[in-house]
Amino acid sequence: KLGSTASATFYNGAHWIDGTTTLFMNEYNTIEDSRDRSSTPDKYIQKLKQIQRFPRNNNLKQGIGLESHFSIAPDLAYMRSSIDTLASTGLPIWITELDIASALGQQVIKMLKRQKYGTFFFSKYHLWYN
Repeated sequence: KLGSTASATFYNGAHWIDGTTTLFMNEYNTIEDSRDRSSTPDKYIQKLKQIQRFPRNNNLKQGIGLESHFSIAPDLAYMRSSIDTLASTGLPIWITELDIASALGQQVIKMLKRQKYGTFFFSKYHLWYN
């Protein structure tokens, strides 16, 4: 086991190697499913703050990476609320993975592309169908 500060240590090492790179914390189920209480926007922010509090991590260039695996139709109200919560950090938000059940396909893509959250757009994502 690597311990409770493993993530912060890894971010510190990556920042030491190249302090100009934005370091994204990549997490899944943060915007997809409100029933998953272990992966909420508040817990995501809590983890970001834990990483920032680690010695010499106060100047990290961080970003929010959202793995998005949709096997059920998205709850748009929950997604908006989650993204608003994450956007309160002021960090860039990218969908780093977008995996959509083939039955939902284009419906979800069109919905995501239409969404605008203040100055935030879904502009960075990787896509594949299962």
